[in-house]
Amino acid sequence: MQTSKYILIIDDERIFTFLLAEELSENPNYVVHTTHSGEDALKMMQHQTYDLLISDLKLPGISGLEFISVAKKVSPQTKVILMTAYNVHKMEQRIRDLGVDEYIYKPFSMSRLSELVVRVLDETDLELDDRTGASPAGIADSTDPVEMYASKTTP
Repeated sequence: MQTSKYILIIDDERIFTFLLAEELSENPNYVVHTTHSGEDALKMMQHQTYDLLISDLKLPGISGLEFISVAKKVSPQTKVILMTAYNVHKMEQRIRDLGVDEYIYKPFSMSRLSELVVRVLDETDLELDDRTGASPAGIADSTDPVEMYASKTTP
C-alpha cells in the first residue's frame, strides 16, 4: 500500500492553481492543497508536512525564492518544483542552492508537470529508503516559519 503524498501548490493565479490541483488530484495517492501567497503557504506548513511544494517564482508579498528559502529551512526534506514564465538561466545556481529540485517554464503541459512530480516524489522515496526511520518532509517542531520570515525581514 502506497502512502499519500502531500503537495502544496502556491501561485497567485487562482484559476491556474485550481486547474493544477484538479489534475494532480486525479492521482489517488496525492493530497493536494493550494494557496495564493508565500506567507499563507508558510502558515499552512505549520500544520501540515508536505512532500512537495510547487511554487511560482512571482508571488505577491514575499517572492517565490524568498518563500522557498524559508520553507527549506523549516522542512529541508520537502521537495520543490519552481514554476516561472521568466528565463531563470542567470539565477540557476542560486535556485539550486536554495534547494529547488526542478523548475518548469510556463506555459507547460500538464503531462510535463505530472512527469516532474512523479520523478521528484520518486527521488524522495529513494532517499527515504537509504535512511532508517526517516519520515518524508519532516518539520522541526521548534521552527515557526512565519517567525523565521518575520525575523528575516524585520530590521
